Amino acid sequence: MAMKKFRNMKVYEQSGYQYKSTPAIMLKGQWLREAGFDCGTSITVTCEEGRLVIVPREEDGIMERGGGFLYGDHPGSVPDFHRLFFCDPRHWWSGLWSQVSAFFTDTWNAILQNPIVQLVVTTITSLWENAKNTLQGIWSGICQIASGAFELLKNVILAPVLLLIDLVTGNFSQLASDAANIWDNIKNAASQIWSGIRQVVTSAASGLKQGVETVLSALSQFASQICRR
Repeated sequence: MAMKKFRNMKVYEQSGYQYKSTPAIMLKGQWLREAGFDCGTSITVTCEEGRLVIVPREEDGIMERGGGFLYGDHPGSVPDFHRLFFCDPRHWWSGLWSQVSAFFTDTWNAILQNPIVQLVVTTITSLWENAKNTLQGIWSGICQIASGAFELLKNVILAPVLLLIDLVTGNFSQLASDAANIWDNIKNAASQIWSGIRQVVTSAASGLKQGVETVLSALSQFASQICRR
């Protein structure tokens, strides 16, 4: 069926700014799509000597210029809102997500740029790093203590058996050598245990000191920020 080239229409009256009577022309129907004006098409309207000339624009103006999906070319343009909402919901939801995403992104960036928020984030990060390093030091010390205790226990238990074998076999030179080695092992084990204990205490004390200094520094900076406001 051939598309009708001419159509008789009427200029309607609508309520406009400050409820003043405003003329309005309603264009709708499948014939618009056949004429090349599909849902979401950006158009240009030109007034020429008592005629309205409507032509499609090359660019798709629905989602351009930062996602003005609700307002078309001008903020507050209600006709574009209705066109998008009723013609093609995909454009509407896509634009809605862009706007919502941009809003929360801008809000989050603004929050992170707040000096107080930055201070809180920096303080928490410093406390976490300090706690992690402290626990690593304490754990390393505990491992040294356990290793030294095992060596000490092994020498204490096995030394008498080894020395007794040397006595029974009459190998007195080996007896002296084994006794010296056992004594060195016991000293090394005791030294390792003491080193582990010292590392545990030092790590805990250093971590506590660093944590207190971090909190005091944060409180001082917080008070300074409050006074500036």
